[in-house]
Amino acid sequence: MKEKINLEYKITVQEDINSLICLFMDSFNCPPWNDKWTKKTANERLMQIINEENFFGLNAYLDNKLIGMILGNKHTHYNSVIFEIKEFCVDNSLKGMGIGSKLYNEFEKRLKRINVDEIMLITMNEESIINFYKKQGMSISNGMVALNKKLK
Repeated sequence: MKEKINLEYKITVQEDINSLICLFMDSFNCPPWNDKWTKKTANERLMQIINEENFFGLNAYLDNKLIGMILGNKHTHYNSVIFEIKEFCVDNSLKGMGIGSKLYNEFEKRLKRINVDEIMLITMNEESIINFYKKQGMSISNGMVALNKKLK
């Protein structure tokens, strides 16, 4: 049985960048992603997201330590407001303890308060990641697919 963990949540601000960089690198430079983020590239990525129009982010803290974040932007469509999650991660040492679900649920509540109608994201096609999002009530989008072409 999972122990009860009390998280504190704070809206992400630009001044959080150094803590965000550390969490981001620690999370995405490990499995299943195995990326190669540096402080410079992580800073560029996160600052681009934070500086986009209609940015919204939420940080999760445990004992005053940043342990999770969700960052993205809302976009207006003709019939709805869609929030695109750009980055979402939790401290690797705390994975499997329900922190990601708690953070996601709190984030979703806050998005409803700002009249967001839908959440979308693009993520790695890896079973454990897809299963996490399915547990949050998300499904694979009908009629939409992410495609790419490498130019180098």
